[in-house]
Amino acid sequence: MVVSFLRNLLILIINLLLFFSYGFCGDAISNEAREHFIKGKKLVESALSPLNFVEAEEEFEKAIELAPDWAEAYYNLALISAEIGKPVKAIRSFERYLEITKNPADKSEVLLEISRLKKIRETKRRIGLSGISIVAMQDGIYLMNVLPGSKIEKAGFKSGDKIIEVNKRSSVGIKLEDFYRLIETPLEDPRLQGRFSIYGKRTGIENVVGITIIRGGRQQVIPTSLDVFKSNVYEIEEDEFEDVVIKNSMPIFVVFWADWCSFCIKFTPVMEQIAEKYKGKVGVVSINIQNNKKIYERFRIQAIPTTILFKEGKQVSSVTGYKNEADIEKLLTNQSIKED
Repeated sequence: MVVSFLRNLLILIINLLLFFSYGFCGDAISNEAREHFIKGKKLVESALSPLNFVEAEEEFEKAIELAPDWAEAYYNLALISAEIGKPVKAIRSFERYLEITKNPADKSEVLLEISRLKKIRETKRRIGLSGISIVAMQDGIYLMNVLPGSKIEKAGFKSGDKIIEVNKRSSVGIKLEDFYRLIETPLEDPRLQGRFSIYGKRTGIENVVGITIIRGGRQQVIPTSLDVFKSNVYEIEEDEFEDVVIKNSMPIFVVFWADWCSFCIKFTPVMEQIAEKYKGKVGVVSINIQNNKKIYERFRIQAIPTTILFKEGKQVSSVTGYKNEADIEKLLTNQSIKED
């Protein structure tokens, strides 16, 4: 059975907190809130895939909506958010936990975890990881959502692939931050260097790496570029929208997408080209509406892809559906933004 490398720890913590937790809020916790909390706990206990963790996250969020001062609900939301690759949500949930509990016995451990999560987020920003959602499980790194048309999809990866090795280095049982470091580490094995050098010359791919995956129960190696996970367009969470978009002094394009959207497939390369062409002048971020429902409801997104241009924290322009590069550049020209 597929389980997270942190699953046992999560189960233990949730069981203990479920027993002791009610003291923080007393009668403020409704039966409905407790039911959502327990349902989240059961989803973690019986998790067979990363999707079960996503469902558990939703249950803990519902518990918080009904009991906004329930510290343990925030704590468990932080744990599960970190597990499914949402470091910003995890950080804010941990911070809320500390705010409610004032000076808990585990304060130092929580602060260390917050520091670790901040480093993960910085790494994700540096790499990009656009068009993909990654989850670390006990038996490998799962690609939950690979956006068709993205660079990583063109390299041969699909949603549901499980990465077990990068250049013969195991990715089984490692944490997300270790995986990020792994994909940034150049190849050192001389034999593999020679083999991949020949492949690179034949295909024109630079910095070739071999990524071993499991797909449909079968193992295979995908030779690709070391930069395959890197992009000038990077994925953000709704919890960081204010900091990344609204408070940014640079104009920012926000692309709302979903992995099932056929027009998003065609549009992805266009925005990657814009991000490269206007690097340093315009930022481009993407938001998966499936994982960030609150933000797309806030902007009343009716169709995808929807691309909104923000300047000085305000929405100044938007387009819906597929647009070519000239269409997007026209939006920038209207805002007096030009490439170098």
